[in-house]
Amino acid sequence: FFWHRRPLEEVEAEQRDPGTVRIFLNGCFDLMHAGHFNALRQAKSLFYQQGYAKVVLVAGIHSDEAIAGQKGSPMMDDAERRALLTATKWVDELVTGLPYVSI
Repeated sequence: FFWHRRPLEEVEAEQRDPGTVRIFLNGCFDLMHAGHFNALRQAKSLFYQQGYAKVVLVAGIHSDEAIAGQKGSPMMDDAERRALLTATKWVDELVTGLPYVSI
């Protein structure tokens, strides 16, 4: 997998700040729709409501191959899904190429 993030020094500084929380939300995000955007928005909102000063949302995207093995070929490729997620105001960092694991 590959982690698209800010410089490590910034991430380390956030980890020392008790007012900052990092959250993770992963998915296929294939054919992104209002439900996906709402999940991202609500994830951040819930932690702001808990009183955190800064919420860093890390979004994870399953690889094309992983999606194809579980659901069939994705309609949007990795690059398109990455572009949509990074364009939203809720996603701060991105992890790509994740395996598809059902729990």
